[in-house]
Amino acid sequence: MTSRTTTKDETTSTKETRSTVNKIKSFLGQIVRVQISDGRVFEGLFKVYDKESNIILRNATEFRSDGERRAGTVMVPGTCVSKVVLNFGGNV
Repeated sequence: MTSRTTTKDETTSTKETRSTVNKIKSFLGQIVRVQISDGRVFEGLFKVYDKESNIILRNATEFRSDGERRAGTVMVPGTCVSKVVLNFGGNV
């Protein structure tokens, strides 16, 4: 049987990660803006957040430097998410 020692840094990191996940999950069912690594922003109704940090938005709009477009239902890979912001004044 092997044992694993947990360092203080690992414990703190795990708590911070859990806190972030809980905060993001509290946004479910609300309108959010998701910024991704290539600079685009998607705004829509936050429907799903899975263990890989993928996000599904419904009735989404994509905002780019050259304009915006209706995107419908989108899945944003967790590896691309830079920021998730609750949009208090959004209309979707």
